Amino acid sequence: MDPIVAQVIEKLKQRNAQSAEITYSKSNDVPSTGIFVDNANLVLKQVSIELIADLFHLDQSNRWVSWILQGFDYDVNFQLNVSHHALNFIPLVMIRDWPIMFVVNGEHPVYAFYPTIITREMLAGIPDKAVVVVTNVQNITAGAEEISSQKDLKIQVRTDENCIWQKL
Repeated sequence: MDPIVAQVIEKLKQRNAQSAEITYSKSNDVPSTGIFVDNANLVLKQVSIELIADLFHLDQSNRWVSWILQGFDYDVNFQLNVSHHALNFIPLVMIRDWPIMFVVNGEHPVYAFYPTIITREMLAGIPDKAVVVVTNVQNITAGAEEISSQKDLKIQVRTDENCIWQKL
């Protein structure tokens, strides 16, 4: 194998294994794009509700939104750490479909599902102590309740698909 190709492959392997943590602050400058080159996984701590709303609306006047969107171009995996109180401010579509993992208090990943019936198999595939956001029109099977208890999952029920600020 060509030595240059071998170096590139080694660099990509290192990048895929590397993570960095960044503390979000609206008043701070965003990190340089060099962090995307060196890290495939970024943890953004202390994420605000304002950033979540701006990100949902793709408001690129927020430099943090532009930075995250640029990270997607680099195939970066983002983990956004939020407080438990911020969960009702995250649109379900972001939890379900966006290439972002929301994590409550840096410990509990957040999941949501589309089907109206939440099954044992769905919950068995997620980590222990995760948070599962469901709407009041979704039903949890007895098997799902059993596995939820075994895995110490927290089920958070919402009244509908929208988050609080989407109702305004």
